[in-house]
Amino acid sequence: MEKLLEVKHLKQYFKAGSGGRKLFVKAVDDISFDIYKGEVFGMVGESGCGKTTTGRSIIKLYDATDGEVYFKGKRIGGGSKSLAAEIANARAEAKRRLHPELNEIDAAKAESEQALAVAAEDKEAQTKIKADRAAKLAAIRQAVKDHPEQYRLPDAEADRVKADLKAFVASKKSAIRKLKDDNAFRGETLELMKKIQMIFQDPISSLNPRMTVREIIAEGLIIGGEKNKELIDKKVFDILKVVGLLPEHAFRYPHEFSGGQRQRIGIARALIVEPELLIADEPISALDVSIRAQVINLLKGLQKKLDLTIMFIAHDLSVVKYFSDRIAVMYYGHMVELASSDQLFKHPLHQYTKSLLSAIPLPDPHYERKRQRFTYDPTKHDYGPGNMPSFVEIEPGHFILASATELEEFKKEIAAN
Repeated sequence: MEKLLEVKHLKQYFKAGSGGRKLFVKAVDDISFDIYKGEVFGMVGESGCGKTTTGRSIIKLYDATDGEVYFKGKRIGGGSKSLAAEIANARAEAKRRLHPELNEIDAAKAESEQALAVAAEDKEAQTKIKADRAAKLAAIRQAVKDHPEQYRLPDAEADRVKADLKAFVASKKSAIRKLKDDNAFRGETLELMKKIQMIFQDPISSLNPRMTVREIIAEGLIIGGEKNKELIDKKVFDILKVVGLLPEHAFRYPHEFSGGQRQRIGIARALIVEPELLIADEPISALDVSIRAQVINLLKGLQKKLDLTIMFIAHDLSVVKYFSDRIAVMYYGHMVELASSDQLFKHPLHQYTKSLLSAIPLPDPHYERKRQRFTYDPTKHDYGPGNMPSFVEIEPGHFILASATELEEFKKEIAAN
């Protein structure tokens, strides 16, 4: 099968905190997957697990922190922040080799901070600790002045450290410039990006209330350079019919429609530029139950009629099973399991997947009385040094995030079934 989209080691971190505190929320933390032409790729997980962020990073509504995104074999996105971090680390390491007294200074500061934390309520002790730290730092600086030969590398070795750093930084900066050129919205990249469109979760906030339906749907064509008004009108009327609306709806405003109709308008806006990949970000979560089936059936029909490839994001596994060929399960920014729809439901392996499946209600009172829910506890994993998890293919087409110890257990479970 032809790979349409390839995502490699995608990371999306958001800054948190203020001032000098460098904190990050790891919304998506190193996930990789492929989407094949003509399939429906489902992505499920609880709210906040990174599903929507993954979709938005692919379509470049967010600039990815790190990783690579390829569409039809061409790089269309990704991040370079890991390269910048490598440069910063290399510079810090070289500085410490050239100025070894920095290690003594940092050790003295760390010891002082630890002592200050212990003596948080004792002002007199804190004053003494700060005075001792100042004295230690002054002594280190004086030693550097008095005996510089003990704190400096030989000239030949220092020159070698500087040359290695310069070459390393130059290579990383060259890689960053290349990534920025590849990520630019121009030329071939822009044309490829037109082939990926997104249906947003909230059909109300995703439509401009001051624009008519005709203006909303036609915007993609106009941005793409289409100027023929008659052709634009024809395409808008045609796509409205495709999604189950009428041509006269084109001259109304979003507030004049129901939730299901607004979602159809969002679908029409995405389809009018003739995309090959459609990212549907929880397109039914804001709709009434009676309307959800209509929108799902509409997408299913359009997928076959227009030969679309769909990335379907949702938190309802029962809906995803009905609609998807393969399903990826997300948990706290990580992809924990990936398998075909049938395989995942018949034989889930990861504890979180089992928990999700056990929460699916069925319209059967006898079954519901006996249904046992499985509660996932992430603290029960045996992760640690030498036994960290990795995303591996445990059987053909079935991937799972597991440590070496867990892999052996999962293999026994597969063999027993």
